[in-house]
Amino acid sequence: MKIAIVRGSYFNKFEMQNYEPLAKDFEMVGFSGLNPIQDKFSFPLVKLASPVDLPNFPYKMPILNRLCGGDAMYLWGLEDQLKGFDVVHTRETYFHMTQQALDAKAKGYVAKVICTCSETIPFNHEGIWNRKKFKQRAIKEVDLFHCISQKAKQCLIKEGCSQKKITVFPYGVDLKKFKSKFNKSSSVIRILFVGRLVKEKGVYDLLKIFISLYKSNKNIRLNIVGNGSEKDNIFTLINQIRLEKVIKINPKIPYQYISRYYHKNDIFCLLSKPTKHWEEYFGMALVEAMASGLAVIATRCGAMPEVLGKAGVLIKPGDWQKGEKVVEKLIKNKSLRKNLGTAAQKRAKKYFDAQKAAENIKKLWKK
Repeated sequence: MKIAIVRGSYFNKFEMQNYEPLAKDFEMVGFSGLNPIQDKFSFPLVKLASPVDLPNFPYKMPILNRLCGGDAMYLWGLEDQLKGFDVVHTRETYFHMTQQALDAKAKGYVAKVICTCSETIPFNHEGIWNRKKFKQRAIKEVDLFHCISQKAKQCLIKEGCSQKKITVFPYGVDLKKFKSKFNKSSSVIRILFVGRLVKEKGVYDLLKIFISLYKSNKNIRLNIVGNGSEKDNIFTLINQIRLEKVIKINPKIPYQYISRYYHKNDIFCLLSKPTKHWEEYFGMALVEAMASGLAVIATRCGAMPEVLGKAGVLIKPGDWQKGEKVVEKLIKNKSLRKNLGTAAQKRAKKYFDAQKAAENIKKLWKK
């Protein structure tokens, strides 16, 4: 079978670890923009020009989405490139590249189209011209949908999709890479954040927690891994309060090395806060931390309660005072950290194994 995986400029290693194990069983080709997040995989990648490849400028995506007829995730020449494929596996109902896959199907270039969906807010972004039309067409013409959470499934159903077309299973991580290395000897407790450095990821709430706790406990450290629009502001804040020696920011870490940062830390915090048009679709960093055996604290934001279950501590978004009490308790209680880490790792092995996700994807393609 010939499989086309279409992700545009969002091609990345953390998602593709769920697909790469299948390269030995299928003739797989990926289709990306000119500047994907990562571009080295166990299958060939064809790079096509996209509006998203333009240099960054203020309000880039909102402007491009409107100029490109509803969505900027368009790949020039994709339809012709898809000639002869059995299955095209694309992402999200509202992406332009999904419409292109359906155009290729309508022309007889491809046999079937599968779409993976993570959106959890029904009717989101439909104020953008053509977005509603894109969604309705995809819901009607896509052959099978893969949702990475039950919440994403309910979102699709509310938008009019038949649940008979939907299969639900989560993405996973490479459990051989993300594995527990519980630190039994160090007196220094390290807290980790991995994600985009934007306000909605709760990074400022985490900084409040750390700054408050550091006043009475000098044996704690905060490691921030990620990049984003708030990076410079966070750097400035850390320097102003003179905590640059205990709060470290690592903006660019290649994904093949990211597991090392989990292994060096004890507690993982992802304190995301929903906005009108966004909430955590899944939380891949959450799964990485769980698989690495860290004690996890997260917020009830989007699909994160579904992912974490009872294998960590969930708090209300924005309630950083409650978060501070939880972090303080974990800092003082080594047994509690270890027990939570063990529970998180056990849940990751059961539900979030990339090999199991690959087998589920394989079943979808064969179906």
